Amino acid sequence: MTDRARALGIGHFQTLGENIAYNKGFEDPGAFAVAGWMTSPGHRANILNTRFQQSAIGVFVAPDHTVYFTQEFIAR
Repeated sequence: MTDRARALGIGHFQTLGENIAYNKGFEDPGAFAVAGWMTSPGHRANILNTRFQQSAIGVFVAPDHTVYFTQEFIAR
Protein backbone atom coordinates (compact mmCIF):
# COMPACT_ATOMS: atom_id res chain seq x y z
CA MET A 1 0.00 0.00 0.00
CA THR A 2 2.89 2.37 0.75
CA ASP A 3 4.28 1.88 -2.76
CA ARG A 4 0.88 2.58 -4.32
CA ALA A 5 0.43 5.75 -2.25
CA ARG A 6 3.85 7.07 -3.23
CA ALA A 7 3.24 6.19 -6.90
CA LEU A 8 0.13 8.40 -6.73
CA GLY A 9 2.12 11.29 -5.27
CA ILE A 10 1.07 10.78 -1.66
CA GLY A 11 4.46 11.02 -0.02
CA HIS A 12 3.91 12.48 3.42
CA PHE A 13 1.95 10.35 5.86
CA GLN A 14 2.33 8.88 9.33
CA THR A 15 0.38 5.70 8.70
CA LEU A 16 -1.87 4.04 6.14
CA GLY A 17 -4.57 1.38 6.47
CA GLU A 18 -6.64 -0.63 4.03
CA ASN A 19 -9.68 -2.90 4.13
CA ILE A 20 -10.55 -5.06 1.11
CA ALA A 21 -13.64 -7.21 0.56
CA TYR A 22 -15.67 -8.81 -2.19
CA ASN A 23 -18.98 -10.60 -2.37
CA LYS A 24 -21.70 -11.63 -4.79
CA GLY A 25 -25.42 -12.26 -4.57
CA PHE A 26 -26.34 -10.10 -1.61
CA GLU A 27 -29.17 -7.58 -1.69
CA ASP A 28 -26.96 -4.95 -0.03
CA PRO A 29 -23.35 -5.89 -0.82
CA GLY A 30 -21.97 -2.77 0.89
CA ALA A 31 -23.69 -3.55 4.18
CA PHE A 32 -22.49 -7.14 3.95
CA ALA A 33 -18.89 -6.01 3.40
CA VAL A 34 -18.99 -3.57 6.34
CA ALA A 35 -20.56 -6.21 8.60
CA GLY A 36 -17.68 -8.52 7.71
CA TRP A 37 -15.10 -5.83 8.39
CA MET A 38 -16.68 -5.09 11.77
CA THR A 39 -16.39 -8.75 12.84
CA SER A 40 -12.71 -8.91 11.86
CA PRO A 41 -10.42 -7.49 14.57
CA GLY A 42 -7.90 -5.99 12.11
CA HIS A 43 -10.47 -4.45 9.79
CA ARG A 44 -12.50 -3.14 12.71
CA ALA A 45 -9.35 -1.57 14.18
CA ASN A 46 -8.80 0.35 10.92
CA ILE A 47 -12.38 1.65 10.91
CA LEU A 48 -12.32 2.74 14.55
CA ASN A 49 -8.74 4.07 14.63
CA THR A 50 -9.02 7.74 15.63
CA ARG A 51 -5.52 8.48 14.29
CA PHE A 52 -6.79 8.23 10.72
CA GLN A 53 -7.80 11.67 9.45
CA GLN A 54 -9.12 10.79 6.01
CA SER A 55 -10.57 7.81 4.22
CA ALA A 56 -11.73 6.84 0.77
CA ILE A 57 -13.83 3.98 -0.58
CA GLY A 58 -13.66 2.38 -3.99
CA VAL A 59 -16.24 0.00 -5.43
CA PHE A 60 -16.09 -2.07 -8.63
CA VAL A 61 -18.80 -4.35 -10.00
CA ALA A 62 -17.41 -7.07 -12.26
CA PRO A 63 -19.28 -8.48 -15.29
CA ASP A 64 -20.21 -11.55 -13.22
CA HIS A 65 -21.79 -9.22 -10.60
CA THR A 66 -19.08 -9.75 -7.99
CA VAL A 67 -18.73 -6.51 -6.03
CA TYR A 68 -15.23 -5.49 -4.91
CA PHE A 69 -14.62 -2.93 -2.16
CA THR A 70 -11.52 -1.17 -0.94
CA GLN A 71 -11.41 1.23 1.97
CA GLU A 72 -8.26 3.34 2.42
CA PHE A 73 -7.22 5.27 5.53
CA ILE A 74 -4.48 7.85 6.07
CA ALA A 75 -2.98 9.84 8.90
CA ARG A 76 -0.73 12.69 7.78
